[in-house]
Amino acid sequence: MTCARLDRPFQSLRKLFMELPAGQQYTHSVEEQALAVDPWEINLRQISGGSFLGNMHIASLGDILLYRDCWSQRTLATGALPKDYFLLATGVNTASGIQWCGSDTNDRLLAVAPPNTEIDFIMPAHSAYIAVLLPISYWNLIFGEQVAGKSPRPAPSHVHCDSAQGKYFVQRLNQIIDRYQVNPARLDDGLDQLAAQTVVLDVVSAIARGPDTPAIRASAGHRTLKRALEYGEALREKISVPHFAEQLEVSQRSLELSFKQCLGITPRQYLSLQRMHGVHTELLQRTPRSRCVTEVATAWGFSELGRFAGEYKRVFGELPTHTLNREQQRTLRCFRDLLH
Repeated sequence: MTCARLDRPFQSLRKLFMELPAGQQYTHSVEEQALAVDPWEINLRQISGGSFLGNMHIASLGDILLYRDCWSQRTLATGALPKDYFLLATGVNTASGIQWCGSDTNDRLLAVAPPNTEIDFIMPAHSAYIAVLLPISYWNLIFGEQVAGKSPRPAPSHVHCDSAQGKYFVQRLNQIIDRYQVNPARLDDGLDQLAAQTVVLDVVSAIARGPDTPAIRASAGHRTLKRALEYGEALREKISVPHFAEQLEVSQRSLELSFKQCLGITPRQYLSLQRMHGVHTELLQRTPRSRCVTEVATAWGFSELGRFAGEYKRVFGELPTHTLNREQQRTLRCFRDLLH
């Protein structure tokens, strides 16, 4: 199934992407970014102010997908990996600051998502990560016969390795991606592609063979945050922070600490951003120049429209009318087109 046939609300947002197994593409909103990684079921929320730009480099090696991605804004992601794939990833730099399921990733602690695993992560502004997506058929070969939820190796959200292995993982994936960026035609060479696949599997297997280490337990603050995000996703109306805490059956103080420690923002700011993103998404779906900003903003609980417009511009780098009237005639290729 191609992106053009997907029943998705952002079809008009797709940006032109090279018709090659290796390439680079840009995304200009978190909505575009979420579509680009379909069939991930992922929800993105920008939590720093300014225009969003994603820059992704991709190399498709048969049924293995490598990608390196950098986002211009601090972004919260929640969702799950497809049932047929698993992921291993980390920041491109040792001190990337990427928080994966409540813990930082680094050259000793890599992010892992077994098939169907629910995940959440926070990408700092202007940070980059590198990842490999592999079919579930490789899971048993690499991590053993017991699948996620039954096997103690790897942990559901992290895998441990020594620093040399972590750095080698980043180095080799970078080399392969860069090689095919420079000369995508190499992927027409079956032997070249097979050699690259072998390198990737060897690197991942070496990490999987590392010593058993205890799983990282999510902190109480992170568990509270996850519940808050699940509840917040369904909200359209404006609610108070005390009511928010009451619905989660936690104290307001605990809720505020969870958001401050994990996201660096207050629950009040999150609730406003959540509704702001609701407006942003709807405006991107509307017909350009249909003059419906007031209607959409009001539906999401914003009554002071002048103040709303100023805050919207601070968050997204443009006025809501500019979002509505933006020309959306590009196409975006997504992971679904590249996965076999």
